[in-house]
Amino acid sequence: IKGHWAEETIVKFKDKNIISGYPDGTFKPDNSVTRAEFAKIITEAFDLQTKSVLNYDDVGAENWYYPYLECSAKYIPVYPLPVSYENNIPYQTIAEKGLNYFLPDTDAIRMHVAEALVQIKIDKENINVELPIIQDIQKEIQSTFKDDDYENLYVMHGKVPENVQRMFEYTWLANELGIMQGDTNGYFRPYDNVTRAELLTMIDRILEK
Repeated sequence: IKGHWAEETIVKFKDKNIISGYPDGTFKPDNSVTRAEFAKIITEAFDLQTKSVLNYDDVGAENWYYPYLECSAKYIPVYPLPVSYENNIPYQTIAEKGLNYFLPDTDAIRMHVAEALVQIKIDKENINVELPIIQDIQKEIQSTFKDDDYENLYVMHGKVPENVQRMFEYTWLANELGIMQGDTNGYFRPYDNVTRAELLTMIDRILEK
């Protein structure tokens, strides 16, 4: 990690015993974070202790991440986003087949990470959220980010589908609450994977406040 842009944050989290490296002594800051790893990191970073009953068909008590997932599953969404990009296909597949899966070994996507971190911040800080109407949210997002993904509200039968509504609202909230500001080129990248370094940086923004 020496010389990496997130070196200071990585060291801080290591010193707090929130993260650990791989058996070979590396941290691999630019590796993508799996959903299981995400569960572990947010459980330890935010000291999540309230357990919920897990009934996912692809998760068992013998899995290393099970105790972390018990405390964090309620925050980590599984729903598919609107467009069939490669990273979204696992979520679309389980939704279409009606499978009750968590997908622990699938890489976490930014939109799901954003939603989880927003909800944790709201709960931890007792924030009272007042959302603008969805059309105003869209205008603000488009004025802030360059992503084409926010050009269409996908109105169907006179109503915005729930997954579209959530995508727009949590993008707006993640930016409004200072959790995600997009990349250096002005893109939010909702469908992209999240690296280990990026995740720690987002969490650090919340903990610092």
